[in-house]
Amino acid sequence: YEVGMSVSVVQYLLQQGYDPEQLVVLTPYLGQLMDLQRALSRVSAVTLNDTDLSDLRNAAGGTAVDLPASTSETNGGAGAVRVATID
Repeated sequence: YEVGMSVSVVQYLLQQGYDPEQLVVLTPYLGQLMDLQRALSRVSAVTLNDTDLSDLRNAAGGTAVDLPASTSETNGGAGAVRVATID
């Protein structure tokens, strides 16, 4: 429910003229981060920071993490909504 609601809010803000790089979606859980990233990548490009990417790889046992093509693996992410954990 929370992921769907977050995506709806991001879509609304984008429709109101906000640039994607002005938006940040924060989540307390690493698992929810991946769900948010997948869902938001259908609406906008998404960026994750290096720390979250490292945590995702560690959670996957050090294997490659399957990220949608619209996901940037940098801290910048021009034209992308940033998704991050709060820790």
